[in-house]
Amino acid sequence: KSNRDPLISLFSVDNTLEVLSHPNLQDQHGVEYKVVRKVVRNGEEFMGSFPKHSRFNIEQLVDHFHNGGYSVVINDMQRRWNSIARMAKQMEEELNTMQAYVNLYLTPEVLVEGASTNKNGLVRQGFIAHWDLMDVIIIQLAG
Repeated sequence: KSNRDPLISLFSVDNTLEVLSHPNLQDQHGVEYKVVRKVVRNGEEFMGSFPKHSRFNIEQLVDHFHNGGYSVVINDMQRRWNSIARMAKQMEEELNTMQAYVNLYLTPEVLVEGASTNKNGLVRQGFIAHWDLMDVIIIQLAG
């Protein structure tokens, strides 16, 4: 029996650039991916994003992630990565559901005033506290 974590072979952060570089991936307004971040103004939290007609190349996306503190959300990962497709199919069978959708949320470490931080004074929080209409299973792959 291997001691290797089975989630390691599922997907890695390094694979994200490969997915984002795929020519069939529509821009953020095609709903296949989004670039968003949590914004706090006057003590109120909300989600910030770019205007509807914004378009990015891969270098700009990486810059917004690393230097702007934006999270990248890629929808329908079960259609983009074989190991994730296999996991989603297995979940459908185990949970007796028609379709398991898998979304990727990649959030950078950023300095957030007043937030509880890690040892480097940084925090990872891409979204404000919220609830979803559907059942959600979260698998954290890193961080």
